[in-house]
Amino acid sequence: MANKGGFKAYVLLIVIVMLGCSLFGTGSTAYHVLVIGLLSTLPYNKQLPPSKVLMPAGFAANHPLVPFNTALQYGIVIAVLGSAGVTANVNLLKFSLVNLSLSLGFLAWCVIAYKIMPDHPIAEASEEAKAQGEGAPVLTKQKETVTYISFVIAVVGMVLQSTIGDRGLAVGILLVFGVMDFNEIRNAISAPIILMSAGVIGIADALGNTGLTNLVGETVAQMLGGNVNPFVLIFVFCVLTSVLATLTGSTIGTVYVFARMAIATCVNLGLDPTAAASAIVI
Repeated sequence: MANKGGFKAYVLLIVIVMLGCSLFGTGSTAYHVLVIGLLSTLPYNKQLPPSKVLMPAGFAANHPLVPFNTALQYGIVIAVLGSAGVTANVNLLKFSLVNLSLSLGFLAWCVIAYKIMPDHPIAEASEEAKAQGEGAPVLTKQKETVTYISFVIAVVGMVLQSTIGDRGLAVGILLVFGVMDFNEIRNAISAPIILMSAGVIGIADALGNTGLTNLVGETVAQMLGGNVNPFVLIFVFCVLTSVLATLTGSTIGTVYVFARMAIATCVNLGLDPTAAASAIVI
């Protein structure tokens, strides 16, 4: 498809990535890395430059075209509503349709973006990848086989995690057979990201437990009055969540802060907070 190029190949690549997301689940970091890693190796072609594909396809890895694998987001919506003291029966079918609407909207953006995305070779990235490949150690046949088996175990574990538990076994196999040493594995874990992600959730709990979240909700409700358009209210909180998630480094943590505030505002305005919680989480 990449060699043939053209608009149809571009759209087909995006659709394939979105269908893949339906299987892996929304928010799978491994799937993001897989997609971007594969597409970054595409050779430059005037008919379909990698620079036009890379960013839309990278985002597409977070938009399932068939929204039947949205359990994580659905669970977060229930958890956020529960943490704010709201007992809500969120319809799973309707929630899936909300996800589908977002994915279709993203697909429409991709169609428009094809004309405005830049056309240039990503030579710097290619050279860097080539240099890293040249300096990498060569695995023996046994270690290579072990790596493939570990990858399969990791994927199966990802799909069945709720049944069989954590999938860290695959990493343990790589360590035992000497494919990676302990220092490599330890250095691959980014402690700052873990601290940033976990830290924001703690802040969200503190805001809720001290009553500040409800105070903000009451204040915002009083400022807006009783005639505020629910769409405008939800849209503002969605924008705030999106913008500040890029600053905190934790999407879930930021959701816990702003979803609670939005829920408190809706409750004080006499509105059902389910739509606000669903939109902010997604």
